[in-house]
Formats: sequence, structure tokens, C-alpha cells
Amino acid sequence: MLRRWAGPRALPRASALLANLLLIPVVFASLLPPVPQIFYQLYRRFRTGLPQQWVLGSPFDWGPFWHSIALVAGSSLSQIGSGLLFWSLFLPSLLMHVCPPAQDR
Repeated sequence: MLRRWAGPRALPRASALLANLLLIPVVFASLLPPVPQIFYQLYRRFRTGLPQQWVLGSPFDWGPFWHSIALVAGSSLSQIGSGLLFWSLFLPSLLMHVCPPAQDR
């Protein structure tokens, strides 16, 4: 397995892996806070009489992020869904670098 990382393509492959491992959590974490506001606006569309208001809380907090990707028992369906979304983005990216396609070997 280590032979795969040696040679002239080792640095680009390692930097691409590092970029993916950093970029996916950052993008996911930046998209996680506005979701309650989006759902509230959607809910207002179907329920008349709800006031226009901001439901966003404080700026980004790492606690809900770690809780949503941990997939722990007792989580809400939205936290489980966001955790599954994160891992469905993160794991294939990791696997593409650890186990590259056959034509790339």
C-alpha cells in the first residue's frame, strides 16, 4: 500500500487528499447553520399566519457539528440525516485516495 504513495505523483495525491479531508468538513459546517432558517421559510409557505423572523441562533458552534456527524443514539432525525450526508460525502472522497481506480494505478 505504501508503494502507491511513492513516486512522482506522491505529492499531488497527498495534497489532494489533505485538501479533500479539510474541504468537505468546512463546506459541510458552513452549510449546516442556515438549514433551520431555510426550513422555517418553507414551513411559513404552508402555514399561513406565521411571522417573518430569524430562527438562526448564534454564529457557528462546533458542538452541534460534532454531534450531527457522530450518529449517536437519541439524536433527532435531522441530526441523523445531516450525519449521513456528511459521511456520504467524506468516506467516498477518502476511499478514492486510499483505493484509486484501476486505471490510475
